[in-house]
Amino acid sequence: MTPNYEEEANIRRICKILLESQDRMIKKKDLLSFAQYNEDLFQELISKVNSRFEQIGYELIRTTFMEEIFYLLSSSGMDKNLTPQMYGILGLIFSFQKEFSRDLTMEEAKKIFTSQWEEISFLLEKGYLQEYTIKNDSYLLISPVAKVIFKDILSELSFDAILDDLKA
Repeated sequence: MTPNYEEEANIRRICKILLESQDRMIKKKDLLSFAQYNEDLFQELISKVNSRFEQIGYELIRTTFMEEIFYLLSSSGMDKNLTPQMYGILGLIFSFQKEFSRDLTMEEAKKIFTSQWEEISFLLEKGYLQEYTIKNDSYLLISPVAKVIFKDILSELSFDAILDDLKA
């Protein structure tokens, strides 16, 4: 087996995992084995994987979530399974986190989104939102998958602007 053949095989394996996985986010540590746990070799492989995806209109996103590195595929365009109201909910939660530098507790979310709880449940089920618990407190968190949706407008989202729009 020549190194070029082995490298090509590993690139194809990583691409296949990213395309076929039921989980939208793949942990970096799960992909490191294709580079014999060598960080430099991994960066070289992942760069080539990214180039392949860019050629067909996808973008490989590297993100950190709960102190772990993940990779996920993104393509331009909106998710057709999400309604405008769901995008609004995600935007409101994101801007809340950004404005107040903290996560929304599940208790707060249930009070704020009482009439939209069916949409919140759908977003949780599809992985756009995640619930996590620290000690006895549960929080509602925007997942990296949802952040990818907003990647082009994240810097422009502001809690005050959204509240002003809601008042209008």
